[in-house]
Amino acid sequence: MIGYLRKKDFYLIFKNLGIVMQGIGVVMLIPLLVALIYGETDYGGYLISGILSISIGFLFRQFFPEKASMRLSMG
Repeated sequence: MIGYLRKKDFYLIFKNLGIVMQGIGVVMLIPLLVALIYGETDYGGYLISGILSISIGFLFRQFFPEKASMRLSMG
C-alpha cells in the first residue's frame, strides 16, 4: 500500500487536512463566543485550541500546495 503513495499524494493529503483543520478551528471558536456572551471566564482552552488549529491548517495549506488533482483511485 505504501508503495503506491507518491510525494504529490502527500501534498494532496496535507492540503485537504489543512482545510479540515481550519474548519475545525472556526467551529471551536463558537463556544468561545458563547462563553463571552454569558460572562464566563473559562474560555482560554477554546481560544488556544481554536487558534492553534486554524494556524496549523493555514500552514498546511501554504506549505503543501496542490500540485495534482485527485484521481478516482484515491477514493
